[in-house]
This record gives sequence, C-alpha cells and structure tokens, in this order.
Amino acid sequence: MTGILLATGLGSGRIAPIDAGNAIDIGTRIRDGDPTLGWEGDPNLSLCYDHDHGDWVVTHVDLTGRPYIAVTHDRCDVTLILKLIASDNQRTNPWEDVRKAREAAELRLAAELDEQLSDINQKARWAIRRDIGWDTRGQFVGFSGGPHGS
Repeated sequence: MTGILLATGLGSGRIAPIDAGNAIDIGTRIRDGDPTLGWEGDPNLSLCYDHDHGDWVVTHVDLTGRPYIAVTHDRCDVTLILKLIASDNQRTNPWEDVRKAREAAELRLAAELDEQLSDINQKARWAIRRDIGWDTRGQFVGFSGGPHGS
C-alpha cells in the first residue's frame, strides 16, 4: 500500500485500514482517466467511502446538478474502475443489448419452429405416400384402399 493509512470504524468496533494514497490515485484516475484501462475519465465523478456499509462509492453529478450513485465496490483498486467501465451507459448501450437478446431469441424460436415443421412435414409425406401407394423405396405399389387398391 502506498500513502497514508487512515483507520475507519466499521460499526462493530473493528478498525480497518484505508490506504489514502491509493484512494487518491484511484479517485484521480476516475476523474482524469486511465488510458491503460481505456477509461477517458469524467470530472463529474467523485470517490467516497461509505462508513455505514464499508463500501467505496463513486458518485456522479448529472446535467441537472443532481448527484447519484454510479457504482459501489468493496475495494478501492483497479477493479473499482473496471466496474465503473462496465456500468457506463455511454460505453455500453443497454438498448443494443436488448436488441441482440431479442434477435437471439427470435433465431432460437425460428430454429425450433423449423424443427417442428420438419417433423410434421416428414410425417405428412410418409402418410401421403402410404395412402397413395408408394413404398419406402420410392416404388409405386398401388393404392392402399378404395376400388383400385389391393
């Protein structure tokens, strides 16, 4: 760990060390960006520690000036930034994910329908051949019933 160690109470009388230097580094990388992770940064983000829950909280101030929680994580390290990247709606388009899931479901349903229709088609073909007198080798053997059949 680098930097200053701060002690924080966890509510149950326990004391846990917080690496202030690492928190400052991660906070700076969240705001200014980290090219090694592909994160451009956002000056409207802030890093805080929630003493009540023992989590690191990244808050964002939206265009109207209202703060909201962007992401929470139990550690203040690179995984916090990775979690922030994964939840970033500007990077990931949730509507695109919905569209892809819908297309996959439609393809799955089409394949199931094709399989069902194929089974029905084979059964109907067999029944028609049997009724008009074709055997399984494709030879005409006459009608199976009626005045011309055997």
